[in-house]
Amino acid sequence: MEQKEKILYLEIIRILAIFSVILLHCNAEYFSDGKIFETKTWWLSNTINAASRFGVPVFFMISGFVLLSTKTAENMTLFYKKRFLKIIPAFLAWNLIYYINHCFKQGTFFSVKEFITLFGTQNISYHFWFVYMILFFYLFTPFLKKVVNQCTQKQLWICFLIIIFPTTICPLLNRMLGKWFLYFPMTVEGYWGYFLMGYLLGNYQTPKKYRIILYCLAILCVPIAIIGTHNGSSFEKIDTFYSGGYQFNSFVIGAAIFLFFKYHMPVIKSTVLSKYIVMFGNLSFGLYLCHVLLIEKLHLFFDFSKTYVQIFVLTFLTFIIGYMIIFFIHKIKFLNKLLL
Repeated sequence: MEQKEKILYLEIIRILAIFSVILLHCNAEYFSDGKIFETKTWWLSNTINAASRFGVPVFFMISGFVLLSTKTAENMTLFYKKRFLKIIPAFLAWNLIYYINHCFKQGTFFSVKEFITLFGTQNISYHFWFVYMILFFYLFTPFLKKVVNQCTQKQLWICFLIIIFPTTICPLLNRMLGKWFLYFPMTVEGYWGYFLMGYLLGNYQTPKKYRIILYCLAILCVPIAIIGTHNGSSFEKIDTFYSGGYQFNSFVIGAAIFLFFKYHMPVIKSTVLSKYIVMFGNLSFGLYLCHVLLIEKLHLFFDFSKTYVQIFVLTFLTFIIGYMIIFFIHKIKFLNKLLL
């Protein structure tokens, strides 16, 4: 599949994924606050956390499907030029914006040395970790492309299991058994599991019976994560086992969402609607880059003292206003090239 081709269900998943990321970040301070453990506020936050952790995994899955399916990845020079020249300028620009904002809040002067140090150590904003990670994935994609071209579907699923065995399967077994006695070093970065799974689910057919099983497991994963987090938490510390990016619930829910939209999304006949879906799907990365700064600024103008306001109203405001800002940037040519 060439990059110029746009698959609508992928764009809808992108939009849903960025919404879930914003919701997760607006909810985070309540979920991690042990002082409100077992209150109604914490239970609400715990439920939202369990149901909204699929955003970043799905982003990795979409990237894996798109990048490993395109022939461009077979030409290393062309692939690097196309990918890195597109993302690095915008990434540097947004890092600069966040750093200037940091200087303004701290009342300090801009320091080139400090900026370079913070940028090099991934300490300008917490959500930029995903961009550093995806840039690393870009480096290896041409090599992985050669692997997927030579392997059968069965072999790739075995590779997938090898990837997630130390990062996902072993921790789950240890958790279930109540003892930490299974340990294997990480063979490769665990997020490669999502990358490869996206390619497999996107390019191969999944029988209906397996999809139904997966949907049921995804639904079960939410209460399992809610109850499991509660049982492992206390007023001193909130258990984040089920919040980890490598955990089984994230893989199951992410795969279920991917397949649900692939097989069950209604046909959209309106070309206008399709055009806007593609556009906002493409703009989701820009929204990801700016949303943390927008959340911070919205706190200055609105009263988010009530829990439900903080979580839901702030999420929707960030989502809507953020898309408006990115749409505006998108329409101005020099800003589009610089920030998107």
